[in-house]
Amino acid sequence: MDTIQVETDIHCDNCVSKLTPHLDNDHKIKNWSVDLGGMVKMLTVTGDGISQNYIDSTIHNQTRFHGAILKTGKELHLTH
Repeated sequence: MDTIQVETDIHCDNCVSKLTPHLDNDHKIKNWSVDLGGMVKMLTVTGDGISQNYIDSTIHNQTRFHGAILKTGKELHLTH
């Protein structure tokens, strides 16, 4: 099981609600959350065989978000 943390441009609960069905229904993603409280908005995703590229393609290919949701080069990979 891997945990990936990436800095995002997600800034409100409405953005999170748009992502929810796509991330909740992904077979590789076991758990995810977005920290909206800090100055840096972090998306944390836990799952099997995930990477920043996988998360990025899941978000961009399955949602109507335009622009950068994931800020490239800000990946923090944690392995359990």
